[in-house]
Amino acid sequence: MFLQRLRRMSFRRSSCIVLGVLCSAVVFTSMLHFGSGKFSSKFRTFMYFKESSKDGQPLKFPHLQPLRDMFANLTIMKPSKSDCMVASAEFSDLTELEKKIPVFLLIVVSTAPSRQDRREAIRQTWGTKCGGEVVCKFFTDGIQISKEDQQKLLEERQIYKDLEFQPVNGGRTFGLRYLYQMMWAAAKYDFKYYLRLDDDYFVCLERLQHELRHRPTKMLSWGSYHCHNMLVYVDEAWTLFTHDVIVRILSQDPQRMLCHPHADQELPIWMDSVFNKTDDVTHFDDKRLYHYPPARTVDRFKNLANACDSHMGIHGSSPELMRIFWKSSNDTAKEVTAITEISATCKRPFVFDITFMVLPYKFDLRPCIQNPQWTPGETMWAGILSGGKKGTLPCS
Repeated sequence: MFLQRLRRMSFRRSSCIVLGVLCSAVVFTSMLHFGSGKFSSKFRTFMYFKESSKDGQPLKFPHLQPLRDMFANLTIMKPSKSDCMVASAEFSDLTELEKKIPVFLLIVVSTAPSRQDRREAIRQTWGTKCGGEVVCKFFTDGIQISKEDQQKLLEERQIYKDLEFQPVNGGRTFGLRYLYQMMWAAAKYDFKYYLRLDDDYFVCLERLQHELRHRPTKMLSWGSYHCHNMLVYVDEAWTLFTHDVIVRILSQDPQRMLCHPHADQELPIWMDSVFNKTDDVTHFDDKRLYHYPPARTVDRFKNLANACDSHMGIHGSSPELMRIFWKSSNDTAKEVTAITEISATCKRPFVFDITFMVLPYKFDLRPCIQNPQWTPGETMWAGILSGGKKGTLPCS
């Protein structure tokens, strides 16, 4: 009798323990889903990798469907805009592939529809080294372009097979372009490194490709950093990331993800939302990347020989300069130098406080999911490097 009573007590005690564990799990899960602030957003990033493809492999970005839907809606042909955009089927598809294409380096060059001269200069110079384990793609707008320009762009894509269309309005919508390009890259390719460039960047591609063999394969951000009081950040003209950084950025809640007209102001906000202070991200501030003033305005670049001996890339290069650099670039494998981290090159605190930004770059952050437009009526923004010129709508 005593033994039976003892067994019943043990069973009840075990049941209470199991019930307590289950309750704790429910409470913790609820905190992850419904908690506010950075705690919930950061931990939620690890809960998105549930959905699987047909072959059972996990899809990494099913949670981004609201953003995919938002962009897809922009490709729908409307009678009022039927003459101002390419056909819906011409836009790049953001659907995540079940089996992504493995590449070592994926390069995305952001380019305005009218910049065919820059694209041609890249194809004839450093772009000739694209191929094999290095994939190079141009991304341009498919909205707010005339019928004549549409035809030219479609013919260009047919010839070179390297041009993608994004459903983004012209003007200062660089943040939305940046997001679209990143989503496309992560949906289609299993890359080790991702490099996003402006179309006036001359790249020492062979030197870069060799050097990447000796650089970190995880937690790397590589570019030219701005160093100002309360504003330390990488410039969007050249941003190179390892695959894991892209995955982490895209793990954000699509309903809460914030965009900005200038991508390099949304980037530090994104990074701060998905990385903790204890995360060991290497911020490589590469002084071999020439940034400002634009190279085409600097006399010493007009006849520069062996450009790749002293540089990894040169921003602000005109098509003519690219061809000059290319003739004697000496773009080969070089000695790999030590990484210069931002903590060594910038003595200011590594902080980005957007309230300290000044004109003409000062804008508010807005939810990406709303397809925000900060400067309606503008088309191509040439930027401060070209005197801050604004275009007008080529098609309305």
